[in-house]
Amino acid sequence: MLEEELNATKAKLAQDPYNRASHRELIVRLKSQLPQLWDELEAARTTYNMIFLPTTREIDDWIIDTKTYKPELIGNVYEAVIADYPSVRYWVDYLDYTEDWRRAVPVAKADFKNARKLWLKILSVADEPDHREILWDMISAPHEGLDESFSELSKWVSTNLKDDYQSEMTKANKVYAKTKKQLPYYEKFEFDLPAKWQEYLETLNRYRTSLDDLRVPFVRYILEQGYDFKMYLTYIYLLYSKPDNLELELLRFIRSFPDSPVPYAEYIRNCDSFADSNTTFSYAYDRASRLMTQVDYDQWKIVAQAILSHRKHLIDGGDKSELSSLLQDIFSFVEYAIDHNNDGFHSVEKLATTILYEIGESEKAYQILEAMVKQFPDQHSVWMFAINCFRIYRQPHVDSFFEQAVNIVDMDWPEGIIEAWLEHVQLQGNSQDYRNAVLKANAQMKKVSLYREEVKGAIEDRPSKKRDREEDDEDDEEEEKKESFSTKKQKNYENPDMKRSREWYMVKVSPITNEKSVKKLFADCGTIRNIVINENAAFVELTGERSVLAALTKDKKIVDDEVVTVERHQLSVVYVYNYPPRMSQQAIVDLFGQVGNIVDARFPNQTHEKQRRFCYIEYTSADSANEAVTKFNGYMLSENNREFKLGVAISDPSVKHRHTTYADCKVRVSNMPYEVSKSQIREFFSSKDVVIPQVNKNRRKDHHNDGIAIVIFEDPDQATNALSKDDTQFHGRNIHVTRVGRSYREFREPNTVGITGVNSSLSIDQIAAYFEEKGYNISKVEIFPANHAALVEFKSPAEAGKFTLAPALEEIQQSGETARVVSKADIDLLTKSVKRSAETKPKSMIPPSLQKRKR
Repeated sequence: MLEEELNATKAKLAQDPYNRASHRELIVRLKSQLPQLWDELEAARTTYNMIFLPTTREIDDWIIDTKTYKPELIGNVYEAVIADYPSVRYWVDYLDYTEDWRRAVPVAKADFKNARKLWLKILSVADEPDHREILWDMISAPHEGLDESFSELSKWVSTNLKDDYQSEMTKANKVYAKTKKQLPYYEKFEFDLPAKWQEYLETLNRYRTSLDDLRVPFVRYILEQGYDFKMYLTYIYLLYSKPDNLELELLRFIRSFPDSPVPYAEYIRNCDSFADSNTTFSYAYDRASRLMTQVDYDQWKIVAQAILSHRKHLIDGGDKSELSSLLQDIFSFVEYAIDHNNDGFHSVEKLATTILYEIGESEKAYQILEAMVKQFPDQHSVWMFAINCFRIYRQPHVDSFFEQAVNIVDMDWPEGIIEAWLEHVQLQGNSQDYRNAVLKANAQMKKVSLYREEVKGAIEDRPSKKRDREEDDEDDEEEEKKESFSTKKQKNYENPDMKRSREWYMVKVSPITNEKSVKKLFADCGTIRNIVINENAAFVELTGERSVLAALTKDKKIVDDEVVTVERHQLSVVYVYNYPPRMSQQAIVDLFGQVGNIVDARFPNQTHEKQRRFCYIEYTSADSANEAVTKFNGYMLSENNREFKLGVAISDPSVKHRHTTYADCKVRVSNMPYEVSKSQIREFFSSKDVVIPQVNKNRRKDHHNDGIAIVIFEDPDQATNALSKDDTQFHGRNIHVTRVGRSYREFREPNTVGITGVNSSLSIDQIAAYFEEKGYNISKVEIFPANHAALVEFKSPAEAGKFTLAPALEEIQQSGETARVVSKADIDLLTKSVKRSAETKPKSMIPPSLQKRKR
């Protein structure tokens, strides 16, 4: 049985040698048969480590196995480990098995926080005559515990160099004093970690004299914080300033993130600087090629462009043997880009076309341009790119392409293409040609106007669908256009007004991991609203009770050679509310993940006026959901010295929840006597807390306020009751009590950046907290959930500029979109509502000069 399983795993690896899961599966199977299969296990681990960077857990397993079964080989293991992880953690252990302590000294010098532990280990294994050299190295390198290290030196000198104590300590004091002055520069960053890791590495890179000065702290970051793609990319870009050992570092980048195209792109872009560029390129090309259909197109196109550019550079350098490979890649990549994707920039197609023209393959370039305008006829930029190529490379297709383009009424910018056509006719034709073109342009714009009116009318006439539940703000999946007869028949049983309910119309199928298999299994059970694969089970949302009953009949069916179990999945969703405003969605998921495996976490879309603080957590079992209610309902969370009582209940769609915000618990009190204190205000309103805004910077000492206070209550009802105190006497003055409204102070242009593609479920507080955790000082944030956009105002223009140079936005972007940094003006334009009259006449395309002559 074991041999069959091993052979099956090896067969999978033969088909896909870069599949990490298959490699891990092989190692686990071999590990279960130790010590008999030690040699095979060691070979499997060696191959794995060449392709992937091992995790710390995998390293620990490797070390433990070697110490247990082959202790004589432990030195080889540590050598491989420190090559990838030059760190105090592994050197301290390795020094028990090697006498080569000098190689550990650069690591000790570069790790400020953990260095002393390694210095002491070095002293314990080094010979006595070497201690003076080691101790002097210790006090010359800034590290935590420098004073203790200086004491160690003093003690050693007093014991071993009594006669020269005075002179030795005079020299040592000078070195120590110089090192001591450097400590604040390190501590400034160390005290603010992990928020300032990126800035820390940037500063270390500026002053480094060797690769270890940057690499050792970076490895420390990995061991403390885990692998972070953005931080790793920052590290690579820092290496570009002083490209020491760049090939190995880029190779480690690939091994760390083998399923991301970016490391391959960076590696390929630098191949021409490597010793054996052809071999290194072939290696990266083979590994990257498998990603074409496995990753998001926006990521894959980066490596596609790098491959095409590298092959072009080889041809420019005289290697004509690359021509056939280049042409093959061009047509493979372009076909995939055109047929399966709609990249608004058409980066791959445009690069491929330019390369073909430059290497003299103009007819092949024309074939690509023809395919582009055929596939994307409504995109003005595609037509103009093709036409400009014909102009630059002198191909006789300009007129024919213009003739086709100006006749398309549903183009995204017909005015642009018509304007360009008129300019072309004016330059290339005679006056009669131009007059005819103007007449045709005006006639075409009338057609465009009529088309737009028809589209607008069709949209206005479309019946709107009322949302069944306020909190479920996400769109249902688009139903498949083609359905089997049995599916349509089943749908007739369902009530068309049936409300969507994940809580009641869900089934669990196990074991199964393939979404296609799930769809095939339930093909005759009505419309499938959603499928979530979690480990070896699928959680399927159906449309109603009849669909669920039909699905339950599939129990004990054979799917993918496995007998599957189909059961109801109910009472497994919990409704969570009143968590702290700045608590991140990931922190919420991590908190509730303590009691069970989470299938899905759903957060509502925010609104521009009101921030929502609730979500739905779905577990794999009802037991986990009940445990979450027991453990976390009433659970106290704190934030900024405020306590929040968490609310958790089993979700019930029939129960309508009243959603309140922190602002609902506050009132604004004005026209108060300046002398009253917080405690007096709190006592008068019987409130939980009082905030006194600092309005007048020169407030007198005997004035406790500026006539204004924000009073905070436990719940919104108390805040509502407090409004009854409006225009009542308080210490001799009639006070005004009103609801707290939102402030809409104008964003300062130099300090502000706009962001598009923002996750619409994130609140203002969560976005502000995200930026502050990254080390930025934020003045305020405004969100526009309907537009997936936000404005962020930094404390200073310098911080805004710093952020735009290296934005890290993946964690806050909307699923299916890429978050981008734009200007404040872009957000203003995006969110501005412009009303257009249905009676507006189409703008004439007659140039001003011709209009004057007509008058």
